[in-house]
Amino acid sequence: MTLDQIMKLLDAGYTKEEINEFKDLQQSKEPEPAKEPKQDDKTDSEQQKDDKKEDPEPKHYPDEISKLTEQVKALTESMQEHFRNAAEEKKTGVSDGDSILKSILEKGEI
Repeated sequence: MTLDQIMKLLDAGYTKEEINEFKDLQQSKEPEPAKEPKQDDKTDSEQQKDDKKEDPEPKHYPDEISKLTEQVKALTESMQEHFRNAAEEKKTGVSDGDSILKSILEKGEI
């Protein structure tokens, strides 16, 4: 029991005998300290390094990475083209070749 705990019990009105009984109960209930497992002389960081050495080499996925890279490039180019077309449409009022062809056919001009 700590001194603070004893002081709180005294403030709560417990007598010295009652507090000693609490101490005896607490000591009888406390398990024996567990034996610490034997540790090597290595520090935690050295142990972690050793653990990493035991793991197999990380797998490399060059084919998958190159495929993903190509997909990201294609997506980026597609998005850039879309934004360029949207900007051009705002400037000229014409969206793309399909809409131009449609307007020509509707007017009947060749």
